[in-house]
Amino acid sequence: MIDNYETITINNIIEVEQPIGKFLVAKVKASELLKISYRDERTFNKDLSKYTGTQRTLKPNKLKSIKEFIETRDATFPNTIIGTLSDASLYRYENGVLKIVISDDINEKAFQIIDGQHRLWGFENSPVAKDFDLLVTFFLNADVEDQAYIFSIINTTQTKLEPSLVSDLAELSRITTPENCVHSIAKVFNNREGSPWYNAIK
Repeated sequence: MIDNYETITINNIIEVEQPIGKFLVAKVKASELLKISYRDERTFNKDLSKYTGTQRTLKPNKLKSIKEFIETRDATFPNTIIGTLSDASLYRYENGVLKIVISDDINEKAFQIIDGQHRLWGFENSPVAKDFDLLVTFFLNADVEDQAYIFSIINTTQTKLEPSLVSDLAELSRITTPENCVHSIAKVFNNREGSPWYNAIK
């Protein structure tokens, strides 16, 4: 099929070997990644009398926040979007070059997202999508058990930062924002002797 369809070509693939197996890492424009990606949302299948899929429902508020963030001058997503290429007829990997079919049919999308769906769909209809490089991890033929395992490990082993630490670190940014300006003022009130809020602000 790949020879008869429009494809995107990804060069400079990095092969990574870990205990779970081999996967590929590359950079892809957000607009191109959207063209080949789909979500397998976890829903109850009445015919099978069981839940299928691995992805959570997209949250509109989270998508809105990401859309606003990616259009700022200091936007960054240094962590990878993770997914799997499971249908061998929709991609070809040879000599460090990956070719993936582009299709308008949701049933013929090649790349199933495992982690990073909000980050990716935050670029939908965004003017910056065509110029924004994303790091992408491609598993090859990961079955549903592997997908669920990867997703659960990523989302249960990461420690969420304390909001106070996030605010404190934001103050170090070279870019002045309302948030880090207010944080700096609050620290002065908290640390200066004679302040009515001396050592009283968390």
